[in-house]
Amino acid sequence: MNKTISSLKLKLVNIMKKAALNTFDLHVAEKGALFDQSIDTDIINDIIYYHTPAHNDLDEMYKVQDFKHNIEVSCYPSKLECYKTYLDRTVYKDATETTESLVKGYKYNGNQISGEEPTSVFLKNWYKKGVILDLNLLGSKSAKEFVEGFGFQLHEVGLIPENSEILQNTNTTTGERKKRQLVSMDCANGAEPTIKYGYTNTQGCDWLYVCEPTLSNEGNGISEELELELDCPRSHVRDRVYMTCLCCPEHNTASACYCQAMNYE
Repeated sequence: MNKTISSLKLKLVNIMKKAALNTFDLHVAEKGALFDQSIDTDIINDIIYYHTPAHNDLDEMYKVQDFKHNIEVSCYPSKLECYKTYLDRTVYKDATETTESLVKGYKYNGNQISGEEPTSVFLKNWYKKGVILDLNLLGSKSAKEFVEGFGFQLHEVGLIPENSEILQNTNTTTGERKKRQLVSMDCANGAEPTIKYGYTNTQGCDWLYVCEPTLSNEGNGISEELELELDCPRSHVRDRVYMTCLCCPEHNTASACYCQAMNYE
């Protein structure tokens, strides 16, 4: 790795110092792992920064969300890669609502989140669509500076379509015979190759409270603690990154498919 994690963090600190941030440090307990996740919200510019350390089977992840430009960029130091996608407004509303949710969550739970029984789990499976070489195309100065701070290659990713076939292993080595077979479209029974997806073992997550607008509970006997559970569920967002593979229909492992050439199309 040509840059140390400490130098990356220093660059990110310098970027975030330029904004007026609200900082939240969440102490998370997840499947036996205890770790601190930081969330920095910039209400004026409608931007949020996340950092979640490596834990269990998940990678360390840094993330920036620019709500004015509707984009999200996640960077993984262990993979030397960053991924850009569009914001999911069903999970993340904006910097103001996220800040209000965190303040409300702090009011009753301090900064503790137990991941043993999250109320909402969002699993997002992404596939690499291509490399973004010109960072100006992001349209977001904050996202551009974020990626430049890491110096990693930036990929655009999209959500894997529902009912897509996921391959069984992560071995991306394709034998020469398989490559020739696919290039000539010489699949069994004259079938044509199809698109399938191979898991690359890149995944991260973040935790937060996602609150709904609170209705008045006066006179209905609902306690403030129950109101929090109803209106501000603990949410766990997990991201997984896959590669696109060209496979004969009968193949169900990445090693039997042609993945690498399409990985950076």
